[in-house]
Amino acid sequence: MCNGGSDKEPLNDGGGDKKCVSFKDTMMANKTPLAPHSKVDLIEQKLAMIVFLDDNPFKPMVHIAD
Repeated sequence: MCNGGSDKEPLNDGGGDKKCVSFKDTMMANKTPLAPHSKVDLIEQKLAMIVFLDDNPFKPMVHIAD
């Protein structure tokens, strides 16, 4: 049993030599990671626009082009 990152050891680990496997390693088993996508500034490309409701900066709305 893995201790989940806790400083405390489990009371009973069931014996044996079990290796702890991270959640990421479990999910990525036998899969190749995706290539990183290039970042695009949607506002600079005029594909997104931020509008404030009632001209209130605490009420932003984001409009994204199809």
